[in-house]
Amino acid sequence: SPLTFAHVMLYPDADNPSSCEEHFEKTTNDSSSSHSHLDALVISYGNGVPTALKAMVKMKRSHRIGIIDCPNLSSLPNGLKGVLKKHKSVPIVFADVCKEGASPLTSLIGKLNTNKLLSPKWRIVSAS
Repeated sequence: SPLTFAHVMLYPDADNPSSCEEHFEKTTNDSSSSHSHLDALVISYGNGVPTALKAMVKMKRSHRIGIIDCPNLSSLPNGLKGVLKKHKSVPIVFADVCKEGASPLTSLIGKLNTNKLLSPKWRIVSAS
């Protein structure tokens, strides 16, 4: 199926960082998948994704991190809703490639909070 802006890509495996799962529908809370326990999620876009994947590989011995490539920053993608519902309590790092103050992820954070999808533990980092 073609990739639309309702989709996000989840990279859950540090041993195989090129493997990814396409999420485009709201998912259930089924936690039977192999990556059901993640220590953190990193949400990014553009150049932030390869950087986050490199960090995931470096940290694989101490932490299980899932990387979410979220190409749609103007609305709340259904795929992102599904992933976050599945990983409700997992801390989130929003890795924004823009400089502080010009960060499009801040709008996404507000939408996640309004929809009660924002983890109680989250942080945003931006380019310096």
